[in-house]
Amino acid sequence: MFELNIQQHEVENRVDDLFIQFANGSENRTFVSNQYFRYPYHICRAQYLDQTPSGLASVYIQSSAGGVFANDRLKSRFHALPDSAAHVTSQASTIVHRMDHGDADLSVVIRAESGSFFEYLPDPIILFPKARLTSKVFIELDPQATVLMSDSFLIHDPNDRCDVFSEFRNEIEVKQLDGKLLCRDRNILTGSMYTSELLGVMGSNRVHGTFFFLGQNLPIESICSEFRKESESQLETYTGISVLPNDCGIWARAVSTDSVSLRATLQGLWRVARKLTVGAFPNDRKK
Repeated sequence: MFELNIQQHEVENRVDDLFIQFANGSENRTFVSNQYFRYPYHICRAQYLDQTPSGLASVYIQSSAGGVFANDRLKSRFHALPDSAAHVTSQASTIVHRMDHGDADLSVVIRAESGSFFEYLPDPIILFPKARLTSKVFIELDPQATVLMSDSFLIHDPNDRCDVFSEFRNEIEVKQLDGKLLCRDRNILTGSMYTSELLGVMGSNRVHGTFFFLGQNLPIESICSEFRKESESQLETYTGISVLPNDCGIWARAVSTDSVSLRATLQGLWRVARKLTVGAFPNDRKK
């Protein structure tokens, strides 16, 4: 267990398994101003991988557990202080293992203060047979903040026995800092729904991804146009682009038969969003 600038009584009473706070330092260089983590998480030191913005801090989140297991209740929280710039990602995809008894919860809270730029782009969740997972992401957004976020999962049967996950519940909620709801997206997918290939669920596709470009006073039409151009170049992925309620941003939802094409689609959307936000494409992240 590691903690920085946190009093012992605060550590004992924490409900988070992972907490990272980002602050804007000298010469507009963002740094990790506060952090806390416990098993199964590990936080790598901040890296500076992009020339634009030069002060953007990139952090990899690692897990020593080998995936998510029955009865796991894992809570992560990220706080982007005013004018900070940060990119958070995982070291690899997260396996959700078989659960003959019980289920698991993953919860992420992102708070983006005025002038902050925050990217949360983890690799996909992999749903193994009999997995039962609830995944929730809550975003608290200042009107002058920008958040880029992706959320994706794929269905995997390692033994090729036509076996699938039991249930996957997914929720993404965006609010203002004062608590006003801007948008909410909820999905419930069961293994039986997936195998029946119902129209409007996933059909024969086994990979699903969502990308959010959140911010107010964005050039909505030009962003949608650029997103559509990018998605049209990915012929093996079916992607839809929409404007979010309350003019809080743009989102894309994509499905594909394989993870390679979906990854290319989400990375392409991220690159376009980064260019539109800061004026330059990001450097690739090595994993």
